[in-house]
Amino acid sequence: MKLNLNKPKLSGERFHSLNTKTAIIYLSFALLIILVVTSLIFENQSDLIVKNSIITAERKVYMIDHEINNSINHIKSNDIKYVLDKISSILDEGKISKYTIFSEDGKILKISSNSDEKKLVNREEFTNIHRAIFKNENEGKFFYAEIKKNLNDLKDKKEIIFYMPYVGNAQNTFVIKFPIAIVDLEYQMNLLYKQSILLTIGMFLLVAIIAFIYYKIVISPIKLISDTSLKVAHGNYEVQLNIKNNDEIGILSNSFNKMVTSLKKTTGELKDTIYDLNEYNKLIQHELDIAKIIQEGMLPNVAKYGKIIFSAYYNALEKISGDYYDFLELPDGSIGIIIADVSGHGIHAALITIMAKFLFNTHGSTYLSPADLLSKINYEISTTVKTGDFLSAFYLIVDPENNTKFCNAGHHSVLLYRKNGELEELYENGAYLGLIENFPVPLNVKETKLGKGDRLILYTDGITEQIDHKGNYYGKERLKDYIRENLSLPIDQLVAGVIYDLNSFANGFRQIDDHTLLILEIS
Repeated sequence: MKLNLNKPKLSGERFHSLNTKTAIIYLSFALLIILVVTSLIFENQSDLIVKNSIITAERKVYMIDHEINNSINHIKSNDIKYVLDKISSILDEGKISKYTIFSEDGKILKISSNSDEKKLVNREEFTNIHRAIFKNENEGKFFYAEIKKNLNDLKDKKEIIFYMPYVGNAQNTFVIKFPIAIVDLEYQMNLLYKQSILLTIGMFLLVAIIAFIYYKIVISPIKLISDTSLKVAHGNYEVQLNIKNNDEIGILSNSFNKMVTSLKKTTGELKDTIYDLNEYNKLIQHELDIAKIIQEGMLPNVAKYGKIIFSAYYNALEKISGDYYDFLELPDGSIGIIIADVSGHGIHAALITIMAKFLFNTHGSTYLSPADLLSKINYEISTTVKTGDFLSAFYLIVDPENNTKFCNAGHHSVLLYRKNGELEELYENGAYLGLIENFPVPLNVKETKLGKGDRLILYTDGITEQIDHKGNYYGKERLKDYIRENLSLPIDQLVAGVIYDLNSFANGFRQIDDHTLLILEIS
């Protein structure tokens, strides 16, 4: 058997390398972590930039308020125009180029030269003026600011509008509206973008370094173990792992090396054992070949005994068989014919057939009754063979006048086809031979008269119990049908035809028992 060791596969599934699986899992988690961390840092830093920009703008408002208070509070003049001019001067010095000063009732008192403020106050501005005066929605501050804490809004407007209240000496309340530009917001955001990119690149580099270290420490040794195991599976037991890790992988490497060393030793011993077994098997097969020759030499080597001509088919399941048939010429000119089938097959069955032949040839001329001879064979085998093996047998004696006596000991019936095609079955109940020394019920002998052209069909159960791929038996009925339909054939062709029909039925399914078929004709 040839092993395919190029790519290991499980149950027909597509092979996926551990490298690939680990890389997919690791990169997925790494990308997720980088994305989350970068997003959190970017969001946090952008919020800080917005807050810092607002704080910077509010600090400037506090400075302007401080300048106005220091410059105007000590003035005792009730001249509103003078106060407004002073406030304008402070705003100009503070580089507030666009401003509008409202009265508490929303009238425009003064406006910068480049202001695009309309002469009439709209509803939103009036509301913001009152928010500044009455400190509504000011978050605890003395001024009100149109602050949009959304980053995109700040980037679009690039300024914050403040409404700062001022109470003069004449208890006149003014509200100063002015914008403060956020000049460094875009710069800081661009800087944050660059820092985020650098951070992402740095994290990727860190992930790559960690991945490389993990590969060298874990994945690479595992891959080396996998590749080396394939070499071992291919029969190379000289390979050894050189992994010095002080961890589970190191233990696995040492265990693998010990396993390969043990496999090398065991494989060498196994090869020696297989060689010895092959040599021993050759010797056994040689002995069996000799035994087959001897056993087949025990079978009749002539095709005619007296008036009886016959044709036989004899095929052992193994090299030697547990089937046996034979002819014996008796002193009065009668012909004894026996067929036997030992339980099982192989060496022990073949030994019993040799014993049966010896007993048949030795005592056949002495015991002229078929029942007496089978009883003698039963006694000798039962007292000698202690393995529990037994045999079935059918024995006939045909005298010179074709008068026939027969006795059955557990065997199949013998089919008698008369010359005119009529079928008779020669059968009588009888116990197997070799089980007990004395039969509890004596064997019976029956008689019949044979005529010229009559045919006797003797066979063992290996013929009728042969099965096909579906477990169906060939059976006695099919055997009888075939012989009846082809009874006109010469007996040697009839034997060949039965065996051909048997093999066609089996359709390549293995033989399961010894096959013996014997067809006799009275000439």
